[in-house]
Amino acid sequence: MKTMPSLLILAILSAFILGCKPKSQPKQQDEETKNKATADSIEHLQKRGKYLVNNVAGCLYCHSERDYASFSGPIVSGTEGMGGQKFDKYFRGVPGEVYSRNITPAGIGSWPTDAVIRAMTQGISQKGDTLYPVMPYAHFGKMSKEDALSIVAYLRTLATINNEVPKRKLQISFHPTIPSVDLEKNLRPAFADRKLYGEYLVNMAACVDCHTPMEKNNLQLNKSFAGGQEFQVHGFVVRSANITPDSITGIGSWTEEVFLAKFTQYRSADGYKYNPGKNNSVMPWTIFAGMDDFDLKSIYAYLRSIKPINNKVIKNPL
Repeated sequence: MKTMPSLLILAILSAFILGCKPKSQPKQQDEETKNKATADSIEHLQKRGKYLVNNVAGCLYCHSERDYASFSGPIVSGTEGMGGQKFDKYFRGVPGEVYSRNITPAGIGSWPTDAVIRAMTQGISQKGDTLYPVMPYAHFGKMSKEDALSIVAYLRTLATINNEVPKRKLQISFHPTIPSVDLEKNLRPAFADRKLYGEYLVNMAACVDCHTPMEKNNLQLNKSFAGGQEFQVHGFVVRSANITPDSITGIGSWTEEVFLAKFTQYRSADGYKYNPGKNNSVMPWTIFAGMDDFDLKSIYAYLRSIKPINNKVIKNPL
């Protein structure tokens, strides 16, 4: 009878230990599951961001150095995101000079994600300065929140390049209208809706900004996508093409296959690694060629749906 208390104590302790064990294990498993889900989410964002940055939004063809000794000015390897590209009255009709900023971790690495997104979508830097609208923030403000976060996630992975970019020199006072943006309400269209999804991609690529005539530094939006905007850069002059579905002066006679081939021919260096002289192009074919076929076909579907405008463009006037 004297041993009963000891046995009772052992029984109670055993029950207590067994009772505690199941509670601690799930907690550890939940933490591991949560960490894996977070890592998977970041990896997914970076993968999508890599595609958008390099092939759709085209961030790097403005924020890197381009080699105009080759056709269409492919990006110079090792300069990705370092900024410093100049935009002036000869290149995008800027009244003065503005320079693309350094978007590698050396430039925006200390910026909170919200600050990077605000600069992308509203044109306001971390210091509160307004960006000149050669940065297509009005277009980026229409992308989905997930796509915006994807772009930032990928930019964080770029190689750090220390590059001091010159300050802009504008010849006019500049007081832009800051767009109101609510990314939570922006939805990426379903892939099945080819035209709507194509419009989403065309907006993100800011095609209208180059493929629309310009007068007194303003786009003639009544002629959107009709081409004719002139660019003078690196010893050659070129005008953007009419990409409306006009059958005479635009792409109205192009089949989907013809449109697709215009891009896919530049997926290999053999298609652009040559010196074209003055018969060059500022159109970043090597960037957009990296879009997958489905997205290019969606863009074609959208462009076929817009208003056809008769506007004959002589691409290389000199």
